[in-house]
Amino acid sequence: MTATTAPKSTSSDVLSVENVTRRFGGLVAVSKFSLTLHKGDLLGLIGPNGAGKTTAFNIIPGVYALTTDHIRLGNRKIDGHPPAQINRAGIARTFQNIRLFQNLSVLDNVAVALDRSAEHGLLGAILRTPKSVRRVADVERRSLDLLATFGLDSKADLIAKNLPYGDQRRLEIARALATGPTMLLLDEPAAGMNPQEKMQLMELISFIRKQFDVGILLIEHDMKLVMSICEKITVLDHGETIAIGRPDEIQCNPKVIEAYLGESGE
Repeated sequence: MTATTAPKSTSSDVLSVENVTRRFGGLVAVSKFSLTLHKGDLLGLIGPNGAGKTTAFNIIPGVYALTTDHIRLGNRKIDGHPPAQINRAGIARTFQNIRLFQNLSVLDNVAVALDRSAEHGLLGAILRTPKSVRRVADVERRSLDLLATFGLDSKADLIAKNLPYGDQRRLEIARALATGPTMLLLDEPAAGMNPQEKMQLMELISFIRKQFDVGILLIEHDMKLVMSICEKITVLDHGETIAIGRPDEIQCNPKVIEAYLGESGE
């Protein structure tokens, strides 16, 4: 990975999830969930299957509407807005099941995210005006710079679906960062990875945090990964927060051991 200039963002540097609840009919999937993520933080969100962590995670980028209370990015209330608007505000995410533009090139996957103003220049693009040509060239240059940061510039012309699994995951993260976020949400990024790929992922996440100066919220089942890189961890069980603390505190917490980690704490 080579260094590059971090994307600029005018979004606030504090994400506040304040006492939110989400119901599906009579089922309370998440109850009074709170979380604060500052730019530069690396936080984990864990819990057994059915704990509500995916629901809590999906509330933040606007996939699910809230039942009560709200979410703020700085002083701006963002819940109730569509996901695209929340992304523009400064929150980007990846998915447990990789969602690339599978039939586009690696370069085009990143260029689409960088060129979010393309809809305003459609006529110029059709007529290939000088301004449009310059914009396309600038987007391509910036896309290649970002791909170089992730070691993918040599694969820029490959079709995304033909990349190895680990590279697809890296490309998805690169595409998320291309939108210039201050907050990055990673949904089980180690899913489907072998041990070597997981080690590389841990290094990548630490690199992203430093290089792009973003706050990172991570949902992950791989406890070795979570305990190794996260500064603070929130644990959910049956939709309720049962513990918040440093990795060493979480590993010794009786409620967490009973609900999730097992008697050995592993």
